[in-house]
Amino acid sequence: MNTNKPYDIIADTRKMSHADWLQMRKIGIGGSDAAVACGLSRWKSPFQLWSEKTDRIVPTKANEACYWGIQLENLLRAEFIKRTNLEVHECPFFLRSKEYKHMLANIDGYVKNEDGSYSVLEIKTANAYAVQDWQDGLPIEYYAQIMHYMVVTGMSSAYVAVLLGGNEFRIQKYDRDEEMIKHIIQMEEHFWYEYILKDLPPQATAKDNEILGQLYPKSETKAIEMPTKAREVLADYEAASRALAQAKAKKEESEAKLKLMLADSEVGIIDGYKISWKNVSTTRLDSKKVKSLLTEEQLKDCSSTTVSRKFNISAPKK
Repeated sequence: MNTNKPYDIIADTRKMSHADWLQMRKIGIGGSDAAVACGLSRWKSPFQLWSEKTDRIVPTKANEACYWGIQLENLLRAEFIKRTNLEVHECPFFLRSKEYKHMLANIDGYVKNEDGSYSVLEIKTANAYAVQDWQDGLPIEYYAQIMHYMVVTGMSSAYVAVLLGGNEFRIQKYDRDEEMIKHIIQMEEHFWYEYILKDLPPQATAKDNEILGQLYPKSETKAIEMPTKAREVLADYEAASRALAQAKAKKEESEAKLKLMLADSEVGIIDGYKISWKNVSTTRLDSKKVKSLLTEEQLKDCSSTTVSRKFNISAPKK
């Protein structure tokens, strides 16, 4: 790979179970974590990543898209070789940067270029719904990922081979972006040393309400004095609530006006938009009738109780 070897090989993934592989990811920041740690990810927040790295929550299980991405990796690697005629090697190892000990890499492979230099190979798949993410080039999450890999491996470029929508194969080469790399190093260092090692959470975002429900599923019967910074957050919450209420009222008013224009028509067309007000049949269980037919014991057998937490803010009494 790289004769200077700015990394250490810390594990052979061929000898690891999936559980061991997941555990290894917790000892540092991997390529797929890079955009998250830098606050650039659309899919995961720094708070969620912190919760996973500190064993507060179990990482989300891989979905069908991830599964098929893994299954297709060897096929797409072979297709890359076929189309480029370049020498490609698999890299079944966990690598750790010698300079930045918290930076890890588990790359899909590396490519030997015609001039003898080496490049990272990153293989991706994108389903039909995700194809639009690639219309303007490489999504930021993957751009951060390959820059992270260049830091760990010391390589100066990376190839991204992606299968889009199951029928379009693209190959693109990217050179090191030193400005981006500088930003990634700084942000990952901050995330690791300020949040992970100090065991202090990053700020929660709108993505984190579900995660917070997992972390604190039940409340205790107690009241606490909130920190002074809660005043600013509360003011933001109330301002957003007012704006939301105004927007909702405006939306409902516009809906009523459009319904009046439709009258008894099911669909209206204007400037390519299709506005519909269709008949919808809904079947619901008649709870009153069910209660009249079942005994008290049968009702208990058919019932279950779940506990959840409801968030609410009450204004001070005047």
